Amino acid sequence: QKDYEPAVLEALQQRGALIGTRKRDGHKLIVEVCANNRIRLYRSGMHEIDHRLDYIREEIRTLRLSKGTLLIGELVIERIADGKVADNVFAITSILSGSFKKAQHELAQGTLPSLFVFQALHLQSQGLTWFSWEYSKTLRWIQKLLWEGRYVLPIDEVSGPLSAMQEQVKNNGWEG
Repeated sequence: QKDYEPAVLEALQQRGALIGTRKRDGHKLIVEVCANNRIRLYRSGMHEIDHRLDYIREEIRTLRLSKGTLLIGELVIERIADGKVADNVFAITSILSGSFKKAQHELAQGTLPSLFVFQALHLQSQGLTWFSWEYSKTLRWIQKLLWEGRYVLPIDEVSGPLSAMQEQVKNNGWEG
């Protein structure tokens, strides 16, 4: 990203606290675990998604998360372009914004979107709380929880010194 203070990132790197994650080009998706393991999916603006992503609901349901858990991630379809893996935001937009019938047709073509989770929260009776960990611990919890996922996965972590992370993003043609 361009909106960062290099000195802050260098200080984090020196402390061993710099975490890099791949910025994905898709649509933000919020997952809410409700009573009786009911799973609700929302797009940005809290627009609930109908049954077009039931396979994601089913995979999350198998995790048996507690009521009030929220997972936040990016819904992505990957494609190969110029020999590199790239995100296809237009395919996601077509699935989410088109009619249910059009979305079912798109999904039947065999390219199902995946959800890359980058944050977890928990709703309690006192209100919304972040897991009371540093982000590194939250990210490890997400990785441990979703390591076997087929369509619900942890966000990709980019490791190494800042210069190596920037080079990896540039070489792969990733956004960010």
